[in-house]
Amino acid sequence: MDDIYLADKTFRLIRTRQTQITEIIISNQVEDWNQYQNLIGQLDSLTYIEQELSDLLKKQEQND
Repeated sequence: MDDIYLADKTFRLIRTRQTQITEIIISNQVEDWNQYQNLIGQLDSLTYIEQELSDLLKKQEQND
Protein backbone atom coordinates (compact mmCIF):
# COMPACT_ATOMS: atom_id res chain seq x y z
CA MET A 1 0.00 0.00 0.00
CA ASP A 2 1.29 3.40 -0.94
CA ASP A 3 2.31 5.63 1.99
CA ILE A 4 0.55 8.64 0.48
CA TYR A 5 -2.67 6.67 0.04
CA LEU A 6 -2.51 5.49 3.64
CA ALA A 7 -1.87 9.01 4.94
CA ASP A 8 -4.67 10.46 2.80
CA LYS A 9 -7.10 7.80 4.00
CA THR A 10 -6.10 8.43 7.62
CA PHE A 11 -6.58 12.19 7.24
CA ARG A 12 -10.02 11.59 5.76
CA LEU A 13 -11.02 9.31 8.63
CA ILE A 14 -9.78 11.82 11.19
CA ARG A 15 -11.61 14.72 9.57
CA THR A 16 -14.80 12.69 9.17
CA ARG A 17 -14.80 11.81 12.86
CA GLN A 18 -14.00 15.41 13.83
CA THR A 19 -16.98 16.56 11.78
CA GLN A 20 -19.25 13.94 13.37
CA ILE A 21 -18.23 14.96 16.88
CA THR A 22 -18.62 18.65 16.08
CA GLU A 23 -22.11 18.02 14.70
CA ILE A 24 -23.10 16.13 17.86
CA ILE A 25 -21.96 19.04 20.01
CA ILE A 26 -23.43 21.78 17.81
CA SER A 27 -26.80 20.07 17.41
CA ASN A 28 -27.14 19.75 21.20
CA GLN A 29 -27.16 15.94 21.18
CA VAL A 30 -24.85 15.70 24.17
CA GLU A 31 -26.58 13.84 26.98
CA ASP A 32 -24.48 15.00 29.91
CA TRP A 33 -21.25 16.62 31.06
CA ASN A 34 -19.32 13.34 30.96
CA GLN A 35 -20.24 12.73 27.33
CA TYR A 36 -19.30 16.32 26.48
CA GLN A 37 -15.89 15.90 28.13
CA ASN A 38 -15.39 12.61 26.30
CA LEU A 39 -16.22 14.20 22.94
CA ILE A 40 -13.88 17.13 23.59
CA GLY A 41 -11.16 14.64 24.56
CA GLN A 42 -11.71 12.76 21.32
CA LEU A 43 -11.44 16.01 19.34
CA ASP A 44 -8.20 16.87 21.12
CA SER A 45 -6.79 13.41 20.41
CA LEU A 46 -7.78 13.51 16.76
CA THR A 47 -6.23 16.95 16.36
CA TYR A 48 -3.02 15.70 17.99
CA ILE A 49 -2.85 12.65 15.72
CA GLU A 50 -3.57 14.77 12.66
CA GLN A 51 -0.75 17.17 13.56
CA GLU A 52 1.72 14.37 14.27
CA LEU A 53 0.92 12.67 10.97
CA SER A 54 1.30 15.96 9.13
CA ASP A 55 4.67 16.57 10.79
CA LEU A 56 5.87 13.07 9.88
CA LEU A 57 4.88 13.58 6.25
CA LYS A 58 6.73 16.92 6.14
CA LYS A 59 9.87 15.27 7.55
CA GLN A 60 9.56 12.50 4.98
CA GLU A 61 9.29 15.03 2.17
CA GLN A 62 12.40 16.85 3.41
CA ASN A 63 14.35 13.57 3.50
CA ASP A 64 13.34 12.68 -0.06
